Amino acid sequence: MRVVASPYHLTSRELPAMAGLLLADEAVTLLPTQSRASALDPESVRAAFVTHPRYLRLLESWRWSGPLWRDGLVRATRSPSDPADPADDARDACLRIDAEPHFAPLRRFLRRDWFAHDGRHLDTLCADLLKGGPDPGVSIPIATGLDAFAARHAMSVLRLAGGAAGSVARRAEELIAPPVFTVSIPVLARADGHTLLQLRAELDRELRRLRGAIDAALTCAPHPSPAQPLPAPPARALIAGVRAAAAEYARAFGDVRGAYVGRDDEHHERITDAWVTLTARRAPDDAALWASLAAMRSAGAPARPGRPLRAHPRPTVTWLCVGLSAIASA
Repeated sequence: MRVVASPYHLTSRELPAMAGLLLADEAVTLLPTQSRASALDPESVRAAFVTHPRYLRLLESWRWSGPLWRDGLVRATRSPSDPADPADDARDACLRIDAEPHFAPLRRFLRRDWFAHDGRHLDTLCADLLKGGPDPGVSIPIATGLDAFAARHAMSVLRLAGGAAGSVARRAEELIAPPVFTVSIPVLARADGHTLLQLRAELDRELRRLRGAIDAALTCAPHPSPAQPLPAPPARALIAGVRAAAAEYARAFGDVRGAYVGRDDEHHERITDAWVTLTARRAPDDAALWASLAAMRSAGAPARPGRPLRAHPRPTVTWLCVGLSAIASA
């Protein structure tokens, strides 16, 4: 179970990051850097701290996840031997908005510094991540880029479920992307990376079974074709397997919950848990662009976005949407 995590969720420690980094085998995220070549260059990172003060603040907000990076669970590239990273896909999303006529309404949000390779975009990107994504000129290309990267590398994208209070664009996305299955599971809602690694080790058997069941259900779900633009659901037996594995994991989590919840982590923050819903959805890899268009046209009310007519279907991406079910904390 390989996932792509949003840098917004790592910054705010939202539930998709907390749940996904507990469940997944490995995760890739978009790491802001001055240039692709400097992504893992310590000297360039230190230089960025001087020229872009927000960069230091951003990495400080990611400090909680440090053990996960050191363990290799979270990376900025597809693998240690493959330098592919989502930043290039985010830049490609900007190019599509700039070039394709049907995305013309989105151009007013476009940030031209995304086209530069000299680090000018870094301050803009860090500012938006720290504020939680109010700038559509940054958040739309990132969402689209993460989806395209995940689709190309057969990974799933961790998403925040829309719900009644979700944004218009997020609810439009969920209309475009039909659900494959939904399960409810308990996770740590607030914890540092070291605590997540401890819990992953303690529940290794149950997590392996749950990951395998999720992968089986997603692998066997048919993919789109010109005749069937969106995938049919997997066999009922596979969905039942996901639910059985989720129930086994939930029982095991309950057995060890008391050793984690209510104490302080290494950063002196109280560890809490939550029941979340995990909904798998399938969507075209450019669904974020079309949903953003639908949101612009909705005048504040969600409208069913028309699915674009395509001569050839877009690659399909799987979203793992995480939403709060009920908080249980000491």
